[in-house]
Amino acid sequence: MGSSIWLFLYLLTFANRKTGVVRRSLQSIKVDTGSPLRTINRDLDRLAEKKYVTILEPKPLLKLRIEKWKEFKKDA
Repeated sequence: MGSSIWLFLYLLTFANRKTGVVRRSLQSIKVDTGSPLRTINRDLDRLAEKKYVTILEPKPLLKLRIEKWKEFKKDA
């Protein structure tokens, strides 16, 4: 995973807690992380290649699913 871990951790913070789906624009990721778009795209490709994420819709709004997601449940 290498340096792509940072993007993966960023995506985890914005994932839907039940489904593991993330919806973010590349521009938002760029602003939030301070990374260039080229680096973000490279890291997304690496995460998809290694099966950490599945890209559902690349544009205009990035929609992806975190693989091996486990739903967060509230304790009673």
